[in-house]
Formats: sequence, C-alpha cells, structure tokens
Amino acid sequence: LRQEFRELELLDEITRLRYLGQVPPTVVGITRNELIYSFRKWKGENYMPAVMHSAIKWSSDDPFPIQDKLDDSPWTVINSQKSTKQKDNGEPKKAQKDTSGFVMARGTQALDNLNNYTISKRDKRKRNDDDDLEAEKFLGFPWDPMNWSCAYDSLLTILLSVYMEQKATWDAEMYNASELLGQAGIKFKEVVLKKSTAALYEGRNHI
Repeated sequence: LRQEFRELELLDEITRLRYLGQVPPTVVGITRNELIYSFRKWKGENYMPAVMHSAIKWSSDDPFPIQDKLDDSPWTVINSQKSTKQKDNGEPKKAQKDTSGFVMARGTQALDNLNNYTISKRDKRKRNDDDDLEAEKFLGFPWDPMNWSCAYDSLLTILLSVYMEQKATWDAEMYNASELLGQAGIKFKEVVLKKSTAALYEGRNHI
C-alpha cells in the first residue's frame, strides 16, 4: 500500500515538473512503470518530492529501490488496405510490429449505474448465508484487472479502516462532508449490518 502512494506522489511530481517545463525528453513512458522508471533514473533513487508525507518517505533504513522496467507485450498494427493489396498480389500478409512496449489493449466493460445494479436471488441468498464473514476482519478490496481499480482500492481501504474505528464520528461529521463520502459511509454501514462485502464493491464501482 505504501508503494502505491509513493508512486502516486512521484506521478504528481512528474506532472508538476512537466507543466513547468523542467522535465527532459528522456523522461517518457507509455505505462506507469516505464514513466516512473525513466524519471527515477534521471533524478536518482533517493530523490523525493518536497511534499512527501513522513509516513511514506524512504531512506537508507527504509529504501525504495528503482524497479526494473517491465517487458510489456508488443502490439500489432494491421493496415487493412495494405493487407488487401498484398492478398491480391498473392503475397503473404505481414503485420507491422511495434516493440516500443505498448501494452496490448484489454477489453473493458461499462459499469452499470448503482441505482440499476441488481443482484440475483441466488447470489443474494449465498451472501446472506455466509455467516462466517466478519466485516471487522475485512482486509481490502480484490483488484479489478478490467478497470484498474488499485488507486480507488487504496483510498477506500483506508477510509473503511477509519470508519470501523470511528463510526459515531463518521456519521456525525463525515456523512455530510461530501456526496461521495456520504455514499461510502452508507456502504460501510451495510457491510457491518449485513456482514456482506458486496456493498463495498458496488460502492467502489459507482465512485
């Protein structure tokens, strides 16, 4: 979790410096891993943004080494006109390969509106019968690889922990702080009362 917040701070710093025109052209990357890797190679492993919170700072005692750049799967571009001509000429079709490290596209699905979200009777009965689930022992959200939910998971896991420890304070002060916090509180309460994590996943997807 700390690594997630450290990387988010680095991405904020990259955005700030790029806006100020202080980032060289060598700092580039299609994926987050590539971008942070090139930035830290430029600035050095010990560089930290000035606004870095003490809880996530790194040092010689608590290092944050530069992670190796991941080898992403190359993607293929198919030119339909060129492919047609090659086929007409009897030549084998050749795909143009781009090895710059672009990640292959993953299919995504549009999320349903929370108000239209329905749970089948079978799923609902299964969740209600799961008496062994204790909300107080809930550790976090499962990662959603289709929609890259890790940033939301990190934030909502912390908010859930705060709610579990300070329910009365949350209901009195946080509920009306914003619409999203109010909705989050409603889902947190459902987890406690119904002993079901389904409400959390619905709330996260809605947010």
